[in-house]
Amino acid sequence: MFQRLHLRIQAVLLTAVLLYIALSSWVVYRTMESRGTESLQRMSVQYTGQQHQNAELFKRWLEETVQIVASREGIGEALSGKRYDESLLPLLDGLRASNVDLSSLVLYGRQGAVYSSGNITSIRNLDQLADEPEIGRFLRSGEAAEWMVLDASRLYYPYGGKARKSLFHFTRITDRNGSLLGVLQFETSLPKLAGFFRSEPGTLYGGNKAYVAAADGQWLDENGLNAEVSEETAATADRFSGERLEAKIGGGILLMYALEHSADRIAIVIPNDQMRGELGKLGAILIAVNVAMALLFVLLARRLSLSITAPLTSLFGKMRETMKEPSPK
Repeated sequence: MFQRLHLRIQAVLLTAVLLYIALSSWVVYRTMESRGTESLQRMSVQYTGQQHQNAELFKRWLEETVQIVASREGIGEALSGKRYDESLLPLLDGLRASNVDLSSLVLYGRQGAVYSSGNITSIRNLDQLADEPEIGRFLRSGEAAEWMVLDASRLYYPYGGKARKSLFHFTRITDRNGSLLGVLQFETSLPKLAGFFRSEPGTLYGGNKAYVAAADGQWLDENGLNAEVSEETAATADRFSGERLEAKIGGGILLMYALEHSADRIAIVIPNDQMRGELGKLGAILIAVNVAMALLFVLLARRLSLSITAPLTSLFGKMRETMKEPSPK
């Protein structure tokens, strides 16, 4: 009889304790997972936000660097085709040589004049360039300047080659009355821009992938090549409006930033593999601790149950012996 009681006491104690351990561990794990995700998103926004500012500073620096050409005295006559300004070519080559981030520079005149750095040949004129949808839209918009991600083969002859795109900047050059005289174009490295958003492996937000979500709907990798992203990522990006987007996606976080004076956007996919790895370690520790605590409580429950049933068993035995003793005559 007391053996059954002994087993029932152990079962009740172990059930209560193990249930408490399991529930508390689950709560701890879920809390750490939630806080880890929030921490990842907060730190990622801080990091990429700062890098976005650095990228914009880099763009402005390049814009100011080439202003020496746009503001040059006599630029109007050179672009009008009235006279050929031989000093412009050394100036363009000098700017390119002094700044490794300037891949090429081209001046297009409204009347067909074209000046370019020495590494560019077979150039189209401004009228031909205006046939490109993005450039034609820019010329009609009246905007002073704009950044575009374009395939260089659409700007320079001959066509063909890999579908690799670069980052171009176009500046309108006007006279005092605001009439268009020409356009100053320069090319810079797309990997340079995307490189601002990379982070070192091993950090909480390491292993991220930077993309350019082009205005035409294409996704490009850091090298300007077409990239494939998940349907969830593309659908989330389609909802982007404003200056910044933050969204949780399967396997990580999507952050998007609008680029100043551009219809293109920067997208950063930050995987949560690092955080999942840390959570996996936490889960393994919790399991090990729970197993150790369960074994400990098995011993404690057994001792506690025996401390209750053993006296009862002894007392019951004495009572039976007393009842068996013969009554005095």
